[in-house]
Amino acid sequence: MSFISNIFLWLLPLVSIPLIIHLLNRRRIIQMDFSSIYFLESLKTNSMRRINILQWLLLAIRTIIILIIILMISRPVLKGYYPSMETSPSSSMSVIVIDDSFSLSGNINNESRLSLINEKYNQVLDSFDEKTQICVISLSRGVLYDGININLPDLSRLISISNKKGELYNYINIINQKFDKSIINKEIFIITDGQANLFNSIASEEVENWNIYFILLDKLKSNLKINSVKIGNDIIVKDKVVDIEVEVENNGLTKVENSMVSLFINNINVGLQNISIEPGNKKNIIFSTVFSNYNDNLLKISIAEDDNNSDNEYYLNIHIPNKIKVLSLVDDLNNSKYISNVVRAINKKNNIFEHDVISYLDLSYSNLQKYDTIIIYDYKAFEFHYNYFEEYLNSNHIHLIIFPEYNNSLEQLYGILESDASGDYISLEDDTYERVNYLDFNSHADLGSDNKIEDFIRVFKYIKSSIGPNSIVSMENSNSFWDQIHFGSSKVDIFFSSLHLNWNDFPIKGMFVQFIYELLNSGYDNYNYNKYIEEDFLLRISDQNNINKIKHKKPNSNIEYIPISSGNFDVKDINIPGVHEFYNDSHLLYSLAVNIHSDELLSNLLTNQEINDLIGHDCYFFRSEKSIAKSIINTREGYEIWRYLLWMLCFMIIIEMIISNGNKKT
Repeated sequence: MSFISNIFLWLLPLVSIPLIIHLLNRRRIIQMDFSSIYFLESLKTNSMRRINILQWLLLAIRTIIILIIILMISRPVLKGYYPSMETSPSSSMSVIVIDDSFSLSGNINNESRLSLINEKYNQVLDSFDEKTQICVISLSRGVLYDGININLPDLSRLISISNKKGELYNYINIINQKFDKSIINKEIFIITDGQANLFNSIASEEVENWNIYFILLDKLKSNLKINSVKIGNDIIVKDKVVDIEVEVENNGLTKVENSMVSLFINNINVGLQNISIEPGNKKNIIFSTVFSNYNDNLLKISIAEDDNNSDNEYYLNIHIPNKIKVLSLVDDLNNSKYISNVVRAINKKNNIFEHDVISYLDLSYSNLQKYDTIIIYDYKAFEFHYNYFEEYLNSNHIHLIIFPEYNNSLEQLYGILESDASGDYISLEDDTYERVNYLDFNSHADLGSDNKIEDFIRVFKYIKSSIGPNSIVSMENSNSFWDQIHFGSSKVDIFFSSLHLNWNDFPIKGMFVQFIYELLNSGYDNYNYNKYIEEDFLLRISDQNNINKIKHKKPNSNIEYIPISSGNFDVKDINIPGVHEFYNDSHLLYSLAVNIHSDELLSNLLTNQEINDLIGHDCYFFRSEKSIAKSIINTREGYEIWRYLLWMLCFMIIIEMIISNGNKKT
């Protein structure tokens, strides 16, 4: 409890006046002459005791009456942390943070959540004095206003739901700069739905002196959302069955039954499933399909309409290249003959590989830039051109495949393997071999029904390398057969036994052709064809003749033009989910699938206690109050209880009058 006019508390000693008067009256003795003691006999002991009790009761009531009067004029308040703000608005700074991130889209009872945000925002403004200093911040747009309340313009046209993620951390420094030493009362009003990602990277000591109000919007009644879509296959090639896993969540208040989930590929509906989910639950569904086109395979997963249609669609571009440029670096042409034969066999049907073979001594840095995949048939070739490969692997998204040659050692792969890696060339005696189980290749090539589980690859020669976290396939003697390492933005596949009959019998196995086909395709991971909103990325134009600018067609059919610099064009501020297309005149150069950021889609709603735990102290929460302004004022300035004291005073005076009159009769 605190007091607005606490100076009047100095009057509290006055409550002793009734006691002083009572004690003085007891010392004043009145003498009365009696002719007889006859009448004294009627004063029984019980009557005297009753009179004493009434006198002490009156004393207590009169003391309480004086105490109530003093408390009333002192204006006591309950719970208020800054009751004097009403008279000193200049010492207060109030910041309103509007969470306009993607999760706030949708409707409640046919009313948009945007209109509810505006309504709550205006109610918060009603709790301020005209001279109060305020700052209005939108999580997607930044500071909308900074000044005195009386000069605040209408900001409703600037408040809109964005497709971005909402994080308070980006504005912590701005807010703390507003709270200088002259500011006593530091208020933050956050209008939000309470998603967890709002509090990412916030340290409790950064907000420990803030009085934080959370104005929480109600959850949607009926809503399913698509959290993520994943392709189950590590390597995607044309006409091979793939599994598409879709995670759907019910973040509404009611159960959703028999909602339709559809899969479209290039605008053709190829899959349909029904789904029923309880509130707060998630469910994964799997579509199995094939991609029958080279280049772009545009996926759209959609669910039936509900209270928020913005999170009912998810997009992917599965780009399968129709041309892969492969360069083989050799010291001896014989080393590459098995893979070269496979490439020629594949090209007879599909003609997707452009394969060149040169001596590693003839390699130049300009040669590297022409190819998607580089195959090195000798560790010493990598060691010889290490500076080339280091620069190119870090600056480009390429695929490097390395095979050993006689008398190679792991030291020659310094810069890719661990610095202390060591391993020498091992050549086994005749009729002896190490084994590699077929099943280890199961996820890297189609084994086919003819291959038996007990089949294995015989390894006669290899470079000794212990099994580690990067090992993909291993031998039964605890040595690795194949490691995969991500080097910068590129991928490096290191084999410790060359794919040659002098080293192992893999080239005569039935799955060898399929394995090489998928290995050469594995350099593409579709990262550059799928992005999140707010990601900046640079796209390369390989043929830049007569191209000065790129036409960007957005999912809403709007067009903008992007200038080209050095064969690249920079795409920034993409803020619409869907498929974005980039043209040179009428020629399609690139298709980009864009989705809401996973931080926003996967973030869960927090309870009041969870928010308090993240902030580090107790906050104030308002959700369904009709009058938020009144609740804020009562929370800030407290609840004045003088009205209740007045009722108590009246009651005490009435009781005092009744007892006094009864005492006189006695």
